[in-house]
Amino acid sequence: MKAEQLARTSKDQMLKEQFYGLFLIMLNKQWSDIVPTAGVGRKGIAYNLYINEGFWASLNDKQRRGLLKHELN
Repeated sequence: MKAEQLARTSKDQMLKEQFYGLFLIMLNKQWSDIVPTAGVGRKGIAYNLYINEGFWASLNDKQRRGLLKHELN
């Protein structure tokens, strides 16, 4: 379910704001408890988007899109 929500929210963000969508598709997305909310980190030459599963579940769709956009800035 959480992976489907992330995929749907990512798709919505890409369709609404293609500029951010370009960067969003380049990130490896990973569920992790190492961050309390979400964050972007470098792993080797790649960049990962880490998302706390509990935090993600507490957000509505608009807030999720905002979170993704915030992490891309």
